[in-house]
Amino acid sequence: MNEWPKSQRIRSRFPTRAAAPAFLLAAIVFAAGAPTARAAYPQAADSYVNDFADVLSPDQETRIRTLLSDLKRDHGIAAVVVTVPSWNAYATGDPSMESFATGLFNAWGIGDRSRNDGVLILMARQDRMVRIELGSGYGASFDSKMQAIINGKMIPRFKANQYGQGLLDGARAVAAAVGGGALRNAQRPASKPAKAASAPARLPAEAIPGTPRPAPARVAPGRMPAELPPGQSLPPRAVSPPPFDPRSLRPPRSSQGSEIVGYLAAIGAAALVLFVLFRVVLGLGRKPRCPTCQIDMACLDEVSDDVYLDSGQKLEEALDTVDYDVWKCPTCGMHTVEKHPRLFSSYSRCPECGYRTLSAESETLMHPTRHSTGRKRIVSTCRNCHHQEEHVVILPILVDTDSGMMHGHGMGGSSHTNSGSHHSSGGSFGGGKSSGGGASGSW
Repeated sequence: MNEWPKSQRIRSRFPTRAAAPAFLLAAIVFAAGAPTARAAYPQAADSYVNDFADVLSPDQETRIRTLLSDLKRDHGIAAVVVTVPSWNAYATGDPSMESFATGLFNAWGIGDRSRNDGVLILMARQDRMVRIELGSGYGASFDSKMQAIINGKMIPRFKANQYGQGLLDGARAVAAAVGGGALRNAQRPASKPAKAASAPARLPAEAIPGTPRPAPARVAPGRMPAELPPGQSLPPRAVSPPPFDPRSLRPPRSSQGSEIVGYLAAIGAAALVLFVLFRVVLGLGRKPRCPTCQIDMACLDEVSDDVYLDSGQKLEEALDTVDYDVWKCPTCGMHTVEKHPRLFSSYSRCPECGYRTLSAESETLMHPTRHSTGRKRIVSTCRNCHHQEEHVVILPILVDTDSGMMHGHGMGGSSHTNSGSHHSSGGSFGGGKSSGGGASGSW
């Protein structure tokens, strides 16, 4: 049953046990001090529309782009529509769609850096989820407005598989809400109507030499005159400030939710490693005592201890996945077996026999691309009981980690034509941030 020579097993065993504290200390330093891995969010190819799930028709994409470019031009507000096949397809470590939307918003830097007024409309088709993420400059009242838009404008369209129309209706309603009123339609008119001929301008009476200047109108406080003399106007009135809204003092929600989760996980891993290290240090050099004779037991060598190991344990030692120590009382012959799993091994525990003799082989069935996920088949086989299992995993979408978009620079891409003008699709944002405000929905 043993596949390795006993001499080799004896030579490899003790350095590994002695070096275990060093490995564990290195793991502690790595877990506690390593920075959070860079989130693999998709790169932006356009400042207004990024249809990674391919749900928009060319006409719908053009209309959304025109609508959002008008919002940016007229009000200075940056908004972008993004569709993905699944937010889980990106290796970001986000626990939810909301966390993914906040991370994507902040990675791209949507909106103005000082005002934080950007808007992200995100739809995950396979997950059947939609999210409107708002910049941290919006108050709490906008969350309910965005929720009403999702429930009333977008979800009914999505339930009818009208994804493009739902995104267009939602983008139009969002633009009207954040722009302060009804905006122009996404479809621009073919031509502007001619201006009507204006009447010749009349000079004010006081501009004509020799014309007496009318006496100023006297108006009682708090009353408006029925009619003012020609050429006069009321003095400017002080504009009272809007009423104070206590909800505006709501503390901002944390924009570092995913980072906090990562640091907590690192702290937990470090604590676990410390616990294991403590147990290992206590175990080194300790000899168990015989419960009957109350004397120290002796550790058998690698050849003699095979008599007390079963076939699965012998195979684990041969595969170097587990090291077993057999302690025997020199007086009464009582023995005990101690199990020491290797820290690093390509074998895992078999769900059938329980031994650490399960090996895995993988085969890529479909390679991922920048716009679609891939698939990989994994076949696991136990070297002890010959148990076999097979499953298919989803490979994440490829992401260009050297993308300049992560730093707010433009991205090259395709071009679109609308009403005879040329629009470049390079994405560019202003460094805005989100603290998790907005609304979500599913269908």
